[in-house]
Amino acid sequence: PETKQFCADCGTRLRGHVPESPQEIRGHVPAPEEPGTRPPDSPRPAFTETLAMAPEELTTGSTFAGRYQIIEELGAGGMGRVYRALDRKINEEVALKLVRPEIAANRSTLERFSNELKLARKISHPHVGRMYELMEEKGTHFITMEYVPGQDLRGLIRQTGQLTARRAIAIAKEICEGLAEAHKQGVVHRDIKPSNIIIDRAGGARIMDFGIARSLATKGLTGAGVMIGTPEYMSPEQVEGKPVDARSDIYSLGVILYEMMTGRVPFEGDTPFTIGVKHKSEPPPDPKTFALHLPDDLAGLILRCLEKDKARRYQTAEDLLADLRAIEQGVPTTERGTARRPLTSREITVTFRLKRLIAPAAALAGILIVGAVLLKVLPRKEAVPPAAGIPAATAPVKGSAAFPAAWSNSIAVMPFTDLSPQRDQEHFCDGMTGDIIGQLSMIRDLKVISRSSVVAYRDSGKTVKEIARELGVAHVLEGTVQREGEAIRINVQLVDAESGFQIWSAKYDRKMAGYFAIQDEISQAIADALQVRLRPESLEALKAGRTENMRLYEIFLQGMYFISSKYFLTFKEEDFLKAVEILEEAKAMDPGYAQAYIGLAYAYWHRYLITNNDNDLKQWLFNIERAYELDPDLPDANFGKGFEHFRNREYDQAFEKYRFAFENGPKDYLNYHMIGHYHFMLGLYPAALPFFQKSVELAPFFLISKIVFAWCYKGLGEFEKAERYLREALNLNPENPLSLQYLAEYVIIIGRNDEAEKLITQLESIAPEYHALPRLKAELYAARGEKEKALELSR
Repeated sequence: PETKQFCADCGTRLRGHVPESPQEIRGHVPAPEEPGTRPPDSPRPAFTETLAMAPEELTTGSTFAGRYQIIEELGAGGMGRVYRALDRKINEEVALKLVRPEIAANRSTLERFSNELKLARKISHPHVGRMYELMEEKGTHFITMEYVPGQDLRGLIRQTGQLTARRAIAIAKEICEGLAEAHKQGVVHRDIKPSNIIIDRAGGARIMDFGIARSLATKGLTGAGVMIGTPEYMSPEQVEGKPVDARSDIYSLGVILYEMMTGRVPFEGDTPFTIGVKHKSEPPPDPKTFALHLPDDLAGLILRCLEKDKARRYQTAEDLLADLRAIEQGVPTTERGTARRPLTSREITVTFRLKRLIAPAAALAGILIVGAVLLKVLPRKEAVPPAAGIPAATAPVKGSAAFPAAWSNSIAVMPFTDLSPQRDQEHFCDGMTGDIIGQLSMIRDLKVISRSSVVAYRDSGKTVKEIARELGVAHVLEGTVQREGEAIRINVQLVDAESGFQIWSAKYDRKMAGYFAIQDEISQAIADALQVRLRPESLEALKAGRTENMRLYEIFLQGMYFISSKYFLTFKEEDFLKAVEILEEAKAMDPGYAQAYIGLAYAYWHRYLITNNDNDLKQWLFNIERAYELDPDLPDANFGKGFEHFRNREYDQAFEKYRFAFENGPKDYLNYHMIGHYHFMLGLYPAALPFFQKSVELAPFFLISKIVFAWCYKGLGEFEKAERYLREALNLNPENPLSLQYLAEYVIIIGRNDEAEKLITQLESIAPEYHALPRLKAELYAARGEKEKALELSR
């Protein structure tokens, strides 16, 4: 029979043998059904059904032990399966852990666990999950615990790769607080690991499973001197089977901090034995080797936690907590907005059933994909309003949410200047600019400003220092292009923005066939100059979508030239028709070129947002599907497929497509925006905020992120922040329909109806056929109590 279990990394249900180690589990094969659901052809038991026998696996909807209505399976671990259930006796949700028969068969183990549970139940703390009772039903023993909706820390680390120092410290502080209370009660956890830490819906950390590990350490189960715990997180004394105390939990927490900051554990191996030996005898690698952004004092704290000699570690959780608080004060202010992180796709699915989305949020669903075109955009000179055009009273300044302080490893790649004899290579210059930005955005530790923002400074007359200060970067790359026929000359220089000194420069005289090679060389040279790592696998991922037909690529660039920021902000039918004409030419030249379909998809999507024409939507779907069929590894195609799943309310599938695109595409503003919007549309506003913060930081002129960021704050009741971002979006382009629409929507909600009327009038004068106008007018009439007028427009 098939063995069913959930993957600890991503939450998908597995089939076949389920490996224990994270190294093995990466190769799992998902079973056909979705997490927490039964196969379509399986009958769902009635909610009133009570199991006649207590099986090892409970079914959704059944009732266990006469009182626990099973809602879903949460996963499985060393002790047994875990379920979310409704305790109908007290009408509250709980977690049930069925104890494996081979464990329950040992009477001394059960007695020991019962005694441990008595101690664990004394722990009452907001960062500790409560343990309730050890019970028995027809021969099956089970434990009842507090159900904490959320995501385990393991999944969060896998999802984000590396956490910011601010976020990692926040989580570690809360774990410390919970451990301090437990240690006061004389309880040592012994199995602190990311899968035993739940990040709840509010973003707080909760330690689970107190008392279980020690209860399993019995002679009947393991024998004397055998390791108890999870090898990757075990202290040296645990490896040796020696007695442990609170300092062992501190060691395990040090491993978790290491993993949160670097994305990996300090010791890995092929077997538990080899990992254990490393914990006992090898010094941990310096975490700064894997995380250049890691503050020195935090790195030192982690290494102190990982001392082999427990006398040299922090002696109490309180001591560790004090140092964490001190280090937190020195974390750069650019990280302070990242206080909450996202939940898993699986938890999101459950949450969505419990939350009702506000109508304006539902109307924003299209914005998730709108900005995707900017990944390939080739803007015109007038595409984005120049920074100088922002009113002084509301212009972002350095250090604000729009223009944060510079990272030490940060860069703005300015639009390359066309010096060709005919000055007819602007599309080629913009293509080079965008491709280099895309490559540099693959570097995890490098802040790269978006193309839609740097293009605002084309011909602005501002100095490099002024531009860098406004964008919050330390370095600027400038370049020129000269092209005559197949011959191209490219000059580039990397400048330290504050001093004005040239760090690196190069000149390339090549043929058009060497276009991509030049990009690769420039990106690698910049990475070397800034002492950051451009990973080979990242370059290979980008190369996978290239074509060897340079004539085809140039036609593609020309077509994308007409799909600019200007194209969305002030839609022109002639631009749309020209873009489609050229991209259709590229498609005809090579029907297997997936990028041509991506370009066409975004062209039709842009027009759909303006016209609300169903045919445009069908064309978008067709082209996204075709691009995905041709290249299922293309990040843009996965974003499109993700949104298609989202429209169909297939949230888990949408999440998987978004995650694939996020992990395999550039880490740019658009990726952060789309993942943030995914959480936002499910009502998970705290989880969405850090993604929008990152998007706004990398693309200060991308007004769509500002709009949704504002709506997110509105959903949290932070109206001052919401209005601030709505007005920043409007200041970027006072004639943008979306900015006018959502600011009008907002002021209606807070009761400023006269201001709303002016905004609606302005919107109608700019875009008289705009699809949201009737609804806005109806909302205004309703707010004024003019019921009949409102109903008339709503029909």
